[in-house]
Amino acid sequence: ISTLKLIHRDLKLENVIVSANRDVRVLDFGLATDSLDGHATGICGSPGYIAPEILRGFGYGIPSDVFAVGVILYALLSGALPFNGKTVEEKLRKNAKA
Repeated sequence: ISTLKLIHRDLKLENVIVSANRDVRVLDFGLATDSLDGHATGICGSPGYIAPEILRGFGYGIPSDVFAVGVILYALLSGALPFNGKTVEEKLRKNAKA
């Protein structure tokens, strides 16, 4: 993705699959946009995977997708999401404090 200067903006476990020959594929580019050199704005993504700079209203770029990949790797290694909660608001509060 980064070589194309795109931001996926909704990377999460549900949007990643592994094929039978172990190729990793990213799905659902519905929120993807040009990286705009770190100046994308607007809150988007899935609670639990959103980078703090997005929730704080700062400009963001490719590093926000790297944050989501970190959340995915954490979940794969630990079996739990790092910013889980009972409500969307609780998940978003934990995301913002990351």
